Amino acid sequence: MQRHRTKLRRNSEKGLIITLVAVFMLFVVGAMAALAIDVVTFYTARSEAQLAADGAALAGARVLANSGLTSTNNSPGPGAAKARAITVAMLVATGNSVGGRPLKTTEVTVTFNDGSSTFATDPQVIVTVQRPDLPTFFARIWGRTKVAVGALAKAEAYNPSAGGGPPVGPLCLKPWLL
Repeated sequence: MQRHRTKLRRNSEKGLIITLVAVFMLFVVGAMAALAIDVVTFYTARSEAQLAADGAALAGARVLANSGLTSTNNSPGPGAAKARAITVAMLVATGNSVGGRPLKTTEVTVTFNDGSSTFATDPQVIVTVQRPDLPTFFARIWGRTKVAVGALAKAEAYNPSAGGGPPVGPLCLKPWLL
C-alpha cells in the first residue's frame, strides 16, 4: 500500500519542474530584453553626442583656419577669431539632438588650447557635450531614472607652413589628357 501511494504522488508532480523553469525563463528573458533596450538607448545617445561634438569642433576649427589666425599676420586677432569659433561651434552643437531632444547651450562647452605655445600657429578647439538627464526606461527597476551621456572632441586648425616651410595653397593642375 505504501508503495502505491508514493507512485501516485510522483505521477501528480510530473511536469511541474518544466513549468517552473518556463516561468523563470520568461522573467529572465524579459529582464534581459529590458536591459538591452536601455543599453541600446544609452549607446545611441552616446554616438549622437559624439557626432554633435565632432561637428562642432570641426566647425570651430574651420572658423579659426579661415580667420587668418594660423597665418603670421594674425589679422583679426585671437580674441575675435575665438569668439566667432565659439559662436559657430555652439550653433552646430545645439543644432543636433541627443536622446531625442536638441542640446541646450548649457550642455555644450567650447574651449581652446590657449596655454599651449603652439596656439598661435596650430590652435585647437575642444568641444564637450554633456546631456545629464537622459531618461531610462527599464532601469527604473534598479532606481536609476536618469543617466548622464557625454562626449569630447578636439579639432585643430593645423598650419603646416608655420615651421618655416613654404605656404600651403591650392593648386590648379590642368589635365594632360581628357
